Amino acid sequence: MGNLDNHFHAQGQQNNLAQTSSQTLSPIFSAPVNKIDRKKLAERCALLLNHANRKIMAIELDDAERILEEVKKIDPDNVELKYNYANLYLNRKRLDLAVVPLLEVLAKNPNDSMAYSNLGAIMNKWKDYPAAYKFFEKALKCDPKNTVAAARLVHNSMMLSDWSNWERLNELKKLFYKKVGSMDPGLFLPMLDDPALQRIKSEAYIEGLVGRYPRNRPAPRSRGEGDKIRLGYYSSDFHKHATMWLMIRMLELHDRDKFEIFIYDYSMKFDEMSEKVRAIADHYHVVRDKTDEDIAALSREHGIDIAIDLKGFTSGHRTQIVLKNPAPVNVSYIGYPGTIGSKDLDYIVADEVMIPMSLRKHYSEKIIYMPDCYQVTNDAREMSSDIPSRQELGLPDNAFVFCSFNSHYKVTPVEFEIWTRLVKQVEGSVLWMWCSEEAAKENLKATFEKSGLSPDRLIFAESVSQEEHLARMTQADLFLDTFAVCAHTTASDAMWAGLPLVTMEGKQFAARVASSVLHTMGLPELVTRRKDDYENVALELAQNPEKLSDIRAKIAQQRETSPMFDTERFTRNWEQQLERALVRCESGLKPDHLMP
Repeated sequence: MGNLDNHFHAQGQQNNLAQTSSQTLSPIFSAPVNKIDRKKLAERCALLLNHANRKIMAIELDDAERILEEVKKIDPDNVELKYNYANLYLNRKRLDLAVVPLLEVLAKNPNDSMAYSNLGAIMNKWKDYPAAYKFFEKALKCDPKNTVAAARLVHNSMMLSDWSNWERLNELKKLFYKKVGSMDPGLFLPMLDDPALQRIKSEAYIEGLVGRYPRNRPAPRSRGEGDKIRLGYYSSDFHKHATMWLMIRMLELHDRDKFEIFIYDYSMKFDEMSEKVRAIADHYHVVRDKTDEDIAALSREHGIDIAIDLKGFTSGHRTQIVLKNPAPVNVSYIGYPGTIGSKDLDYIVADEVMIPMSLRKHYSEKIIYMPDCYQVTNDAREMSSDIPSRQELGLPDNAFVFCSFNSHYKVTPVEFEIWTRLVKQVEGSVLWMWCSEEAAKENLKATFEKSGLSPDRLIFAESVSQEEHLARMTQADLFLDTFAVCAHTTASDAMWAGLPLVTMEGKQFAARVASSVLHTMGLPELVTRRKDDYENVALELAQNPEKLSDIRAKIAQQRETSPMFDTERFTRNWEQQLERALVRCESGLKPDHLMP
């Protein structure tokens, strides 16, 4: 899962267009300026700016710029206009230009909280997290209730692994429950394990993105006997990406006597994996230059029966495609670990560990339940035959190696304190982490030292290829999972490499994936639900070589026999559940939870 903070906020642009159609807006857009009184003029600007903001969120940037030019003619000093221009340039990756309108705002009002917050967002895109952190701090000094700045300050603290003011950060989290429409919900996933908050954030974001316009769902096409079901897959990850590492084998195994596979690729990358997907698909369409509406219309023209969005709210998403009803049945799968927050999306895919009945209320979609783990895996994935030695990896030969290969921003001081206690209690042990941010490495080292441990016992892994990563995982002894966002692809990677993993099952989707993987692997003893139990299980395995060896042997056996790595079984179950959803639609029935 990539960086989820894609847009920054234009203050005051909440959802004035939520119930307004483009037809309603047309007279206001075209009315002569000199015939509108001051109040009408302000209303016109507000509507135009809201419309532009939606266009920017939908990455329809040329349309957005034309609308902003109209506002500029009317009110060139409008603060919201300058916020929107900054956002426009940010999305065009012209960070140098994005700074200019925000500096113009601050020149007139040096205490403009949102301008500082948006400057921080630009610094984030520049990957200058320390500078961004300072801008968010300044924004909160100007307005202590600035929800956007509060969320980004906590996010940056996690990106920097800077927990020096964690108590204050926890206080700021109380602000998160306010609705802020233009903030990606995924930003909040690692901060709080709260599926109720995730639904609030997703619903607010979707409303800001697409409004509440009535949706005209295409009727199911008349399928004669022998007509194949047309599946459309939509993503920008049809290249060397975690989603494709998981899905590629399933795409190969689709039953071509019953299903026709359409790929709608809006990726900005093209590599060997892209070539492989192109060769597998019955129809491969590069749609990066088309609008969301054009892609949805193309899908309807192709007669897609089931549209499957593989992105959700992850970086580079265009979730609005699947909300524009490209097919009679629309599904969210694998990319985003949570609800999309729109009843216009029919289904989310899960399993009974991921979304038990008690947690269904936190999802706007109905649930397609898979009989085993919801996560597809590739049972033909390759591991490098060149297994690196511990010495080559910078690890001590005879030490017990705790590891965490989750992205470092998922780690909070809660997990890290447990990890340092484990390293202290297991003589000579080390903690092996993946971290790509130099400032975060320094902060992690400093925290490690403050706990009384030598910084030499904290070792950082470098970025390597997928095949090399799987090979090096074999040199670790025990994987320590993070909490609010646990291991996802990394969990099944660990199982494939034979590496035991201890997790603490949470409440939100993102906090339950590793639990689902372990249950499917027949390893419920590695799933805990309390921090004390998590620590005790990890310590027992680290201090009991025989028990750890038994777990490893069990993983090796289950890798050959478990449904977790039976991609053909998964594919047949997947096809069966999708067909059930379509037949239900064809029968005139509304979407409903589909049990295995």
